[in-house]
Amino acid sequence: MIAPPALSGIQAIAVPAPRARGPSVRAGASTGARPGVSPPGYPSAAAAPTWPAEHFADPTTRRAGADGGALIAGYRGWFGADRAAEEEEWVPPARIRGALPPDLAGSYFKLCIGVLSRAGERLENVYDGDGLVARVSFPGDGTAHFLSRIVRTPEFEEEEAQGRWLFPSVFSKRSPSGARFNNPLRIANKNPANVQFVRLAGGLFTCGDGGLPCKLDPATLDTVASRCTTFGPGDPRRPDIGYPYQGSHSRVAPGPGGAGPERLCSLCRDRAGRDARSGRSGVPLRLTEWAMDGRVAGTTDYLMEGETVGLLHDWVVTENFYVVPQNPLRLNLGALLTGYALGRRSLVSCFDFDGEGDVRLHVIPRPGGKFDGEPARVVPMGPGFVFHLVNGYETDGGRGLVVDCVPKRAVDFASYSIGSTDAITEEAYSAAGRPNFNYLERWGVDLEAGAGVRSRVMDAACEFPRVRDTGGGVEGRPSRHAYVCSSRVVGEDGASGPFQAVSKVTVGVGAGARGPLSAADVAVASWDAGHRRLVMEPLFVPRAGSSEEDDGYVLVHAYDWERRESALAVLDARDLPAGPVAEVVLPSVLPNGLHGIWSPEYYGPGEA
Repeated sequence: MIAPPALSGIQAIAVPAPRARGPSVRAGASTGARPGVSPPGYPSAAAAPTWPAEHFADPTTRRAGADGGALIAGYRGWFGADRAAEEEEWVPPARIRGALPPDLAGSYFKLCIGVLSRAGERLENVYDGDGLVARVSFPGDGTAHFLSRIVRTPEFEEEEAQGRWLFPSVFSKRSPSGARFNNPLRIANKNPANVQFVRLAGGLFTCGDGGLPCKLDPATLDTVASRCTTFGPGDPRRPDIGYPYQGSHSRVAPGPGGAGPERLCSLCRDRAGRDARSGRSGVPLRLTEWAMDGRVAGTTDYLMEGETVGLLHDWVVTENFYVVPQNPLRLNLGALLTGYALGRRSLVSCFDFDGEGDVRLHVIPRPGGKFDGEPARVVPMGPGFVFHLVNGYETDGGRGLVVDCVPKRAVDFASYSIGSTDAITEEAYSAAGRPNFNYLERWGVDLEAGAGVRSRVMDAACEFPRVRDTGGGVEGRPSRHAYVCSSRVVGEDGASGPFQAVSKVTVGVGAGARGPLSAADVAVASWDAGHRRLVMEPLFVPRAGSSEEDDGYVLVHAYDWERRESALAVLDARDLPAGPVAEVVLPSVLPNGLHGIWSPEYYGPGEA
C-alpha cells in the first residue's frame, strides 16, 4: 500500500499496476515557504482603513495555536448560516478599501448556499441548501454594484410556499416530507442548483450534479427557466442535453485537434444500468460540444463500464481527448434498502469507497480530432478520490497527458459528512483527519503504456483550483499557473487548517509528464488572509487585452469571523504576497459557497 507522502517538499507518488502499492519517494525540498510580507499601502483616509499586519502572516510558520477553537467556531458559524439575505446596492465608497483597477470591468458571479433552515428545521448538510447567486459588477470607474438572489427552482418555490422542506436530497438522511420511510427506489433528488455556472451565447445557467440546469437573467438574476435541456438560446426545452443529470462542470476547450474556434464542452449522465445494445452495465455518458453561438457542434455517447454510483463531478478536455475520472466507489444496495429506506442514512452514505481501488482515467477521443475513431483508453492512476481537476493537456504528440488535480487519499461518506458542520472540528484538521485533506498533484499519463506517475506539488492542503479560463484561456492547452485556496497551517505532524490563504502554483510545462517533479519545477506564491479570515475559491480574471497567462487579477471572497464581515479581495495575479490592491466590503455576510464565473460584460445598472 502506498505510504502517505510526508508534508515536506515535492513528492513523487508511485503509481503501480492496478491494486498493487509501493512506497512514496521524497524528491526535493519544500517550495512552500516565503518571507512574511506587509499589508498593502491603502490610503490613510478613514473611508479606506488598512487591515492589521496579522492578515499577511507567513502561512508556512503560523499555526492555529491558542485561537484554534475560536477559528473552528467561527468557521462553523459561517459554514452553516441558516438563510442568506437577498440584497442590491451600489457599494458605498467607504466600503471600498484601496482603489479598484480601472481595467477590471465586468461581472463576477458566485454561487453560495442560500437556504439551510425552514420552520425551525435545519438541513443536515449545507450542500443540500438552495443556491444563492451573488454578483459583483465593475463598470470600470472605481465603483462596484452588488446583487444577490436565490435560485428559484420549482422545488424551492413549492417549499417556500408551504414553509417547510418537502423534497429528498442527496446528503440528508431523513425524509423531509415527514413520511416515515424513504423510497429506496427513488434515486431522483432535489437539485438545489448550487454548484457551478455555464455561460454561453448570452445565457447564464446554474448547474448541480443532481438534475438539469436553471437559466438566469444575468442582469436581474431572476430565474427564467428551470430543468433546461439546452444551453443554447431560444426554447430552453430544446432536447440538446441527452440525459437527466447534467454535470456541474463544463470546460471551454480548443476545437478538435487544436483547430478552429473554442467550444464549450459539457457532460451529462443517466442512471446506472445495462446497455441494451452491448449488454454491458455501467453509467451512460453524453459529452456535448457547443459552438459559442449556442449550437450543438457534436456529441459523443460513452458507457462508463462498471460504474454504479455516477458521482462524476469534474473532468478535463484536451485538444483530442475527453478525460473523465472514475473514483473507486460502489453503491451499497444493502445500505440503500435498509438504512436509507428507514431514514437512518443519506443517499450519499450508501456509496462505499474502496481504499485499495484505483482512480481510473477514461481517455475518450474527441470527434474530429487526431484520434477520432480509436477506442477509449482507461488508465489506473492509483488510490484516492478526486472531486476537482485543474487542467489537462497532451504531450508527445498525443501519446501522453499531463493532468493536474487535487485528490484526497480517502473519503468515507458513511462517517465523514462532507458539507456537515459536525465535520468541522479541531480533530478534523489534526493529523488524524489527514486522509480527508486535498493536495495538489501532477499526473503524468503514458497512454501507450496505460500507466502513469503522480507527484505531490505543494505542501499545504488546498482545493477549488482555477486557471485562466476566459479571454485567451488555457483550458486543454499547456499551462503553467493555477490558483487554489489553501491552508495557512503546514504541520510537521500532518496537521492542516481551514482555507485561509490563496496560492498561485507555477509548474513547468511538461514537467512531471514522464517522471517525478523536482523542486526546481515548482514555485508557490501565497496571500495569507490571516487567522481571522476564511477564503473561498479564487477566480482568475485576465487584464483587458493581455496575452500572458498570468497577466490579470485574482478575485476571492473572504470572511472575517470576528467582525462577521464579507469582502471581495482583488489581488494582482503576478504578486499575490503583496495582498489586495482593493477590497469590496459586502452589505452583509456572504454564505460559504462553491464555484464562480467571470463575464467581461457589465450587468449592473447604469448609474451609481
